[in-house]
Amino acid sequence: GKADMYESFIQHSRLLIAYGSGAVEETEKYLQFANSLKERLSGGRRPLNIMIQSDQEYAMEQWKEIPGFLIGTPSSNSLLARLSPFLPFQQNDSSFQINGQNFDGSQQAYQLSFFPNPDSQWTPITVVSGNSEQAVLSLLERLTGGRRFRIWGNLPYQVYEEGKRVAMGDFDEDRKVDKELSWYFDPQPTPRFESAVIEIYEHSTCLVLSDLENIGEMVLSEIENVKSFWDTEVEL
Repeated sequence: GKADMYESFIQHSRLLIAYGSGAVEETEKYLQFANSLKERLSGGRRPLNIMIQSDQEYAMEQWKEIPGFLIGTPSSNSLLARLSPFLPFQQNDSSFQINGQNFDGSQQAYQLSFFPNPDSQWTPITVVSGNSEQAVLSLLERLTGGRRFRIWGNLPYQVYEEGKRVAMGDFDEDRKVDKELSWYFDPQPTPRFESAVIEIYEHSTCLVLSDLENIGEMVLSEIENVKSFWDTEVEL
């Protein structure tokens, strides 16, 4: 389960980053990211011992014994290509699927956190992959750029498209997608409620318009309360 995978990660205090070496232009960028991640995770109150190896260099015994972090696509990362059939995302060179939803956009990428390593069920792996090397690099930047650091998701799987999270969810005890705890968000939704300062979008909640209008009025009221508390006329 998730708790076991996280506990295993904490106990090991190590991480093996396996990056894809099969992309001519992106391989160096993957390596640069891995090195920056190593620098960031090697310090602090709970430092990790970081190992960096390409998909052509990794040693199987280390990969089986140490929590892993896979980056790249099946085209660039041969290790990911080998493991893909055993992971929740059914993935090929140009698309991936999860929970019956197909993602075939060139800028779509996913994050899979603390999933049992198919080569060793007692160590977790994290995967950042997608439909193009650029989509993977963009997601890595989104997860770690600036003050952000969400290389491990708050839910086991998340899907992004051009910077927007379009799907997220959890797994059940059998490591199958838990449909009660999984969501798909339309990347280009139509606002159901609009005002000068807020827009409300609906993602498969099936609320009637009057309910959405009530929510909108509540939000507007709270905005006025905030402005009153701070004694400001700044637009929020």
